[in-house]
Amino acid sequence: MIPYWFMLSLPLLAVFSPVKTEKDLSFFAILSFGVLAVFFIGTRHEVGGDWYSYLHHYELVINASFIDAMKSSDPGYAFLNWWMAELDFGIYGVNLVCGAIFMAGLITFSRTMPLPWLAILVAVPYLYTVVAMGYSRQAVAIGFELLALCALVRLATVKFFLFVFCAALFHKTAVLLALLGVFFSPNSRLSPLRIVTGILVAAFVMVMFLQDYYETLLLNYVERTMHSDGGQIRVLMNALPGLIFLLLYRQWIRRFGKQQPWLVFALASLACIPLVSLASTAVDRIALYLLPIQLYVWSHFPLIFRNPMYRYAALLAIVGVYVAVLWVWLNFGNQAQTWLPYQSVFFL
Repeated sequence: MIPYWFMLSLPLLAVFSPVKTEKDLSFFAILSFGVLAVFFIGTRHEVGGDWYSYLHHYELVINASFIDAMKSSDPGYAFLNWWMAELDFGIYGVNLVCGAIFMAGLITFSRTMPLPWLAILVAVPYLYTVVAMGYSRQAVAIGFELLALCALVRLATVKFFLFVFCAALFHKTAVLLALLGVFFSPNSRLSPLRIVTGILVAAFVMVMFLQDYYETLLLNYVERTMHSDGGQIRVLMNALPGLIFLLLYRQWIRRFGKQQPWLVFALASLACIPLVSLASTAVDRIALYLLPIQLYVWSHFPLIFRNPMYRYAALLAIVGVYVAVLWVWLNFGNQAQTWLPYQSVFFL
């Protein structure tokens, strides 16, 4: 458990550090954390719920032709496995690249937040420890999603769709994110026409991407009603910041300006609550793409209060909750044993 607690302790110390560093030094500190995080992700050995599944993917492409290799998984992940096999870097090379993409997204996104270290701290217990350490394809997709959100806020629409496309190359379900780019504009309200247009465009893109295996998705995630352990809790972890954002929306606008994409995230997070009981695995997979709302809301929330004592109390509460999340998951999570103990290829 020590490596997981160590990675949480670094942003924890930074959040409460009384020392104010210069911008360049702060960037160096966050970058150093990112490099260390990538090292832990990339060099892990037999860690994560899908370790053997990903290892099997890699073994399939060894000595396979490029065409055959590209048929083994989603295009981006298949190509990465083929490339690493050609270089003989092993599954560790695959995980290292996946970790680098994920952390690039997390660091870039966090640095746009008013409390970047708090955003990173919020990400560590689940997004980093569970997703990035255990589910490589989803982690890469979320890394690209975070980069896409940064582009969207800057109104860099082409970059947004490019990052969404890259995310979909690693996990096709990421095409859902295209919906944001269709009708988002920070200077205008959402109209029914734009919402309908966005839904139609997203549906078209989904059909184009998922037509080859949508029946499998429907069968596995919905018709068989696969159960995702802890899905309700993870949905609630998105819904709580979503609810707070909606309740404080007027104050949020006055304090931080229009936050239209996060309004969509908040509404979607709340919509997942009744749906998770119908198809827990399907909703849980979709909820992964809503995880950024936790980073966004909690890294802004303390600044809503003008009173320093209230700010500090809010900060303590957020930190306390996410420390508890990591402790509970490591000690009582149904799948936690596949993450424990942490092993590195360098220390076998």
